[in-house]
Amino acid sequence: MSGHPKQPKTNWRGKLGRGVRNLSQRLSPEPSPRPSRSTTPAPSNRQGPAPGETAILPPNLESEPIHNDNGRDWSKGRAAKADKSDTAQFMPIGRTYGSSTIIHAHGGVGGPGGQGGVHGGGGGTGEGNKFDIRNSNVTLTNPYATELQFIKEKLTGHVAAQHKFTDQSKSLCAPGTRVEIQADILEWLSPQPGTNEHIFWITGIAGSGKSTLSATVVDNLGKQRTPVAAQFFISRNIPETTNADKIIPTIAQQLAEYSPAAARIIHDTLKNWVPTSQKDQVEALLLAPIWELSKSRDIDIILIDALDELQDAAESVMEILSPIAPRDCDLPDNVRFLITSRPEHWADISGSKTLELAVFKQYPLMTELSVSEVHNFIIARMQKITPMGWDNWPTQDQLWKLSGKANGLFHYAATALQWIGQQIRQYGKASQKRVFAQFTQMGIGQLEDLYRVILTSFEDIDNLAQDAQLRQVQLAGFQHIIGTILMLEKPLTIGQIIALLADIPEDEFDVAHFLQQLRSVLIPGTTTSFEEATPQMHKSFRDYVMGVHAPTEFRISMGHAHFVTARSCLEIIVQAGSQADVVVEYSVQHWHTHLRKAVEGGMTWEDERMENLFEQMEEEAVVNVWRAASWQVFCDVAGVGWGQLKKHANKDKMQGIPNILIKAKHVGAFPPSPMFVVLSFSRLLISSK
Repeated sequence: MSGHPKQPKTNWRGKLGRGVRNLSQRLSPEPSPRPSRSTTPAPSNRQGPAPGETAILPPNLESEPIHNDNGRDWSKGRAAKADKSDTAQFMPIGRTYGSSTIIHAHGGVGGPGGQGGVHGGGGGTGEGNKFDIRNSNVTLTNPYATELQFIKEKLTGHVAAQHKFTDQSKSLCAPGTRVEIQADILEWLSPQPGTNEHIFWITGIAGSGKSTLSATVVDNLGKQRTPVAAQFFISRNIPETTNADKIIPTIAQQLAEYSPAAARIIHDTLKNWVPTSQKDQVEALLLAPIWELSKSRDIDIILIDALDELQDAAESVMEILSPIAPRDCDLPDNVRFLITSRPEHWADISGSKTLELAVFKQYPLMTELSVSEVHNFIIARMQKITPMGWDNWPTQDQLWKLSGKANGLFHYAATALQWIGQQIRQYGKASQKRVFAQFTQMGIGQLEDLYRVILTSFEDIDNLAQDAQLRQVQLAGFQHIIGTILMLEKPLTIGQIIALLADIPEDEFDVAHFLQQLRSVLIPGTTTSFEEATPQMHKSFRDYVMGVHAPTEFRISMGHAHFVTARSCLEIIVQAGSQADVVVEYSVQHWHTHLRKAVEGGMTWEDERMENLFEQMEEEAVVNVWRAASWQVFCDVAGVGWGQLKKHANKDKMQGIPNILIKAKHVGAFPPSPMFVVLSFSRLLISSK
């Protein structure tokens, strides 16, 4: 990092001060003549403004963000002054952008002469200087705003939405919990000359509270007016955030918003090229700006939460870290990275022979140290959810039993308590005996056991006396709804998900009621109203329902989940007409993606409703709805056709595919190069020549 020498700072404030003083001296009026003894009034000194002369303020005087490099708030502005009736021209200092600010300054007006007499009277008091700012001539420009807008435009499509903890409704640590590690983090953040430990890596198993801790650190630093320079919370609930290619551009945009100095470096880089490889992105959009930031700020903090949730995490993590912390690396003393992940990813880092391990400080979230904190958390939360008049419930023994099962896992305790609260609301006092009895047979700290209790309590589905047909309907509803939420290409609110799943008959399965029943695993800890909340499934729950530990009837198949989601999207499209809302927009943009992924996930369908929907997708009114996406429709549906052929699908069931391809080809703006898609089951040759 020796390639980043410190540059001398431009002292534009000193230059500006000297310029104003010199101008003031040059334009100061001559001393007024002594009062004349004549009865004739003294002549006026007033002159009109010289035409065409303007005052051009330096671009540096424009407002900057609150977190500017010198710590001053420029939003209050400055007062420009001139001491003579002549207009003045300031030469701009630094770079100029666009039009200049035009200010006409007018001098004071002399007072009237004194009355005649033996001794002539003195002149009257003159008026003070005036400014005449003509709105029609004023065009304010802001170099920083111009640079920032340029950066945002250049990084469009490279930045992940909803990357902040507030975007994801992350919970914060309960009062009195995680006190020790928060103190350790604050101590580590204190600038220490010559420090080696620039990367604080927190590891913990699923449910240990890593993301909650990260959110709390960001929140507390903001309240202490030491905000993080950038934050990136990775969540599989928000697929964009799991794309490793979007981490550095998203952080770069935040650095630009955080500091004009960083914005200038990033702007100058993006004027020439947009880095695409991880190595180039890190060097040009991360390291170069933070070296510039380090010259003028006490501490710069960048937080990345849940690195283990990245796509291809093992490879992606090393690609990001290798240029940040290579052997013999040199990072500025006042730069800090706070990272969280599951323990297995730290094991890969600690065994690396290409990274400079001296810059890492690892902190394992030991659940055994959290047992007492979790117990206190359970007591406080139970007091809130227990109705008035329920004396001596729960007992101390029951609370300790639940604490023992949680074994220091905050997520376990929080999920269990939310489920208990739900049972209380649904069954009243009848729930007193059953809720804690459920935990007796469960393994200690086993989230899988907890999830099984929650799932099987849904509509008492494990009851052997239950009607078999009703049970089948409930399980199909579970598969459809949970599968759709897991496979969404971008987050939707509960209300929007209910609208998307309108193809589920209400008289057979109440989607809203189901989502309410499973809110303990779908939207834990949110303070948002139910329908406005976005599902935030914990990674451990995703792993459970898509893995071998879940009961077969609750296990989610990726191919089937994408298929039913594609079908729901098609239902929305064919019924939309000219209607346009978030759900229609989602369906138009992603139905074909879900269809392709269904086939890639092993799905070969025999579904009469899907066949009918394919026929309706050929109608002109429907085609007009998805016209803008026709090129991607063409590619994805062609892929579906090939995938089905490989699986020897029933050709008669696939006749809608060629027709949709023809429609997509006709309405799409396809590249001029030839593309051939041969679907042998229809003997149809389609050329995009």
